[in-house]
Amino acid sequence: MKNVLKSLVVVCLAVAMVLPLAAQDAKKKKKKGGEKGRQSALANVVKQLTAKVDLTAEQTASIKKLQEAAQPKLAEANKVIGKKRQELGAARKKAAADGKKGKEAQAAAEAAVNLTADEKAALAKVREITQEFQKGVRALLTPEQIEKAGLKRGAKKKKKDA
Repeated sequence: MKNVLKSLVVVCLAVAMVLPLAAQDAKKKKKKGGEKGRQSALANVVKQLTAKVDLTAEQTASIKKLQEAAQPKLAEANKVIGKKRQELGAARKKAAADGKKGKEAQAAAEAAVNLTADEKAALAKVREITQEFQKGVRALLTPEQIEKAGLKRGAKKKKKDA
């Protein structure tokens, strides 16, 4: 009986020592995943594209090169915007809920967040980098792939009219 109690106490102590360490590892993994998500906005575009379209190895390599070239520029521009990005997203959602669309919603969101001139310039730079990346990707794809991926300009409008 004493051996069983001793064994039980030893197991409980071991578990008590291991649980906090396991919790710390889980927190570290969550942090790493969150940072990755913020840094790889272009990677998400690539991921969605590869899920919708069968890309050749050559196309995939070219798209990765475009992504690697654009990512540092995007990160630099995003540093200037900082925490205002979240506020801007919330303001954009509110503007959409108020019935505003497109440029009108974007202008309302920017006015609500009160962006400085530097932040507005950085936001424009983010848009420019993203558009350049998308144009580069579109140039690498065949017309069939563009249509399949839903990257064709005006594709949403045509669906609404049909």
